[in-house]
Amino acid sequence: MHIEAIPSTPVYCPVQIAAVPQHLLIVERAEWLTPEKLSPLSDSASSLFVYVLGNTILRSLTPQYECRSFNDAQSLWAMVEAFFSQARMGLRLCVIGSEPFLWQASAIASRYGMTTDAMQLELAGKPSRNVYCIHCRHTIRDTGTNLVTCPSCGKTLAVRAHFSRRLGAYIGVQADAEEPGVLPPVEELRR
Repeated sequence: MHIEAIPSTPVYCPVQIAAVPQHLLIVERAEWLTPEKLSPLSDSASSLFVYVLGNTILRSLTPQYECRSFNDAQSLWAMVEAFFSQARMGLRLCVIGSEPFLWQASAIASRYGMTTDAMQLELAGKPSRNVYCIHCRHTIRDTGTNLVTCPSCGKTLAVRAHFSRRLGAYIGVQADAEEPGVLPPVEELRR
């Protein structure tokens, strides 16, 4: 299923490192960090920090940058928080990952005062979304279909195109509210 874009729907672009003093590049999976993303950097950025989720060795790909890999998301996000607590003006954030991963990084950066103009988000991997149930305010993580059952209130939700940047989730509304028991067919999400 392809959800039609509306003004709140995020638009993602490939990460490009610009000529600014400092970048933090966060990558959800090492295989999404291709050499061409980093090769033009030698003259562009004065310092680049690369954080990758997953226990991987990155030295062959990124020998001239500070690289760290993390075994779990909790360790990664703790280090990102620590990085932002010491960051200076002019930092640019680049993130490559699934939609839930991108918006987790964006939420942390926003808490430290970073604006969306200083962030680049590149979507990678299989389509998955966080869905916010408007009925009970529960967020369902990593859904891959147009319909999802809320584990908190039990309602079957239709995933709408409206995206909340504050919540990092698409809005889910009761799918059979007008005709109880009548649901649209379940479809896999597509890009």
